Order: sequence, then C-alpha cells, then structure tokens
Amino acid sequence: MGTVKLCVHKPVKTPFYIETTGVHLYSIEELAYYLYKNIYLIDERIVDERLVGWIELELGLAGLAEKLRGGRATGSHVYNQVMTILQASEYYSEEELSELSEKIKSISGMQTQERMKYKADELVQKGNFWGAIAEYERILGIRQNSKLTVQFYAAVWNNLAACYANLFLFEKAATCFERAFQFQKIVEYREKAYYARKLAGYGQENIEELQEHKLSEEFLEKAETVLKEIEERTESLSY
Repeated sequence: MGTVKLCVHKPVKTPFYIETTGVHLYSIEELAYYLYKNIYLIDERIVDERLVGWIELELGLAGLAEKLRGGRATGSHVYNQVMTILQASEYYSEEELSELSEKIKSISGMQTQERMKYKADELVQKGNFWGAIAEYERILGIRQNSKLTVQFYAAVWNNLAACYANLFLFEKAATCFERAFQFQKIVEYREKAYYARKLAGYGQENIEELQEHKLSEEFLEKAETVLKEIEERTESLSY
C-alpha cells in the first residue's frame, strides 16, 4: 500500500497554472508534489517571479518567497530553489528528499540537451505532444554538441517525428523521420518516413476517416500498423 500524506494548508482560491503540463496547483503540498514527481521537467523558468509572487500572495508564505527571491538574486541554481520549496512544504521526509537530491546530482551531470530531452520525453508520456515538440525543437535549435552521439540526435528527430505523427501531421513527421535517418542509417527510420509520406498524401478528409475508422480494410490495416508502431516507439522511449 502507498503512503498517505496529509495536506495541512488550506487550498487557495486562485491556483498556480503550469502551462507546459496544463496543471493547476492549489496548495504548497500540491506544488511540492508536482516538483518532486516532475524533476526532469524542471528548468530555470519554473521558479520565476510569477511563482514566487503566488507563494507570497496566495499561499501567504512571505518568508519562503523572500528566500526564493534571495536565491534568485545570488544566482542560486533552480534545483536549490526546488529543494527550498520542498523543505518548506514539509510534505516529504528527509529520506525522500535525500533520494531526490541524488537524482538531481545525476541530472546535473548531463549535457543541457540531454536534460532537455528527458523533459521532452516526460511530456510525451503525459500526452502533451505540442509541449514535447517545442522542447525537441529547442534541442535541435542549439548548436550540435560534440559530446553527444549521432544516435542521440537521431533519437531526438525520431521522437519529434512521432509527436507529429500522433497529431496526424504526417508531412512534418516524414521530414523528421528522414532527418533521423540522416543521422543514423537504420531501416526503421526510412520505413517510417515512407509510410508517413504515404499518409500525408492521403488528404485531410481521408485522415478524418482514418481517425473514425472508415477507410478501406486494406489501407486501414497498413495505416493502423504504422501508427501502432509509432505509438509503441513513442511510449517506450528506450533510446
């Protein structure tokens, strides 16, 4: 059985909204839970003045807000800010915070693009394909890191393609699969590009039919096979 944790602070009327995941938070405990469970999603943008202001004005935790502002002023790393919030919430035990601290150390040792990919992969798992697309494109917009392998960049292109495919944007998916193949010459990427282009040329009305399962049995069988492979590949994210 799981551990039962009690929330001792009264929920606020005005929640804090996190756009990337579409989550509304109503208490310090909910904020702590979100940060703890989504540590790979955390970047320097999360602990901004909007969050600090919400902590101060809505939660009524002026002391915590002051600490966070002081940390930001001195350039404290975002993970230190996160730990400050978690400790103030008193929602997690010392053992749990210690485990999180170890996880943070492993994240901190990653290249920036690797951390960004973890964040994008987590967004995919949560079904936020547009958010994941934005993160994958951010990675690809950064000058290529010589410390990262061609397999890494192939995986990013493949995951980006899978996001577009899940949104039925097959033309974009095909282009991304082709870019993945340019980095890593494996047949899977070429095959996915081929089928994505085939689906892209089928037309919007036909795509709607595809979604409603009104296609011919032959085409539907082929399309569903491709989409199933893409979905399974996206869910596993074992790159």
